[in-house]
Amino acid sequence: MNWKDKLSLLLCIIYDLVAIHSQRIIHRDLHSGNILLDNLHSAYIADLGLSIQYLKHDDEVYGILPFVAPEVLEKKSYTTASDIYSFGIIMWEVLYGESSTCYFEQDQVVDIIIRGTRPKVNEANSNCYIELMKKCWHQDPEIRPTADKLCETFKSWRDDEQIISNLNKFKPNIDSEYIKKLDTTSTSKLLNLANLSEHIPSEINHSILHKTEDLDENLVICMQENNEKINIDHKNNKINVDNSSAINTD
Repeated sequence: MNWKDKLSLLLCIIYDLVAIHSQRIIHRDLHSGNILLDNLHSAYIADLGLSIQYLKHDDEVYGILPFVAPEVLEKKSYTTASDIYSFGIIMWEVLYGESSTCYFEQDQVVDIIIRGTRPKVNEANSNCYIELMKKCWHQDPEIRPTADKLCETFKSWRDDEQIISNLNKFKPNIDSEYIKKLDTTSTSKLLNLANLSEHIPSEINHSILHKTEDLDENLVICMQENNEKINIDHKNNKINVDNSSAINTD
């Protein structure tokens, strides 16, 4: 997949996230397994179930570990910036065509919170895409861009031939030993964080998910219209997907 196609794919996803956030809804479980691609070569965000549910206990976090923002692991409130963190991990998967799901143990959860551990990036080949990806998964939620800002950025990049040319020259190689450690599990699950407080030198906010009002049907219509607009511009593009949990971009 060339970079114009990759940016179009990401644009479809971020369009949906803009629509979700515009309804004052937080997805809370955004990951590549919840991104659906149809035969019109457009992407849709699926599984909004956690957006309208709440967890039973305040030591519960639900999701796939690499996609869960560090502040959520600290049991602070979910925000739209938490979804942007998850989107940053999706950007990594689009970049490398691999799953980001690793065998994280409890001590590695602490690494994510305290040391800012993220999926490995080949720093020798940094570019505007990688810099934006890092902003999305920044430790500080205030530094992460909004969905609206990401939408504007991807649209401008997709239409900028110089940026597309530079990105097409990019060789996103990472250590093969690192790839061997990647898991293919893409099922969200409860993460037991009850014993983390002794490891985290910060005040923990024990707020839990609150039940959200029923999803507005206008949200679904808006998401469909956004993808239709992209399809009109890129109806001849082809997006291939394999059966892995990552968004394959080979």
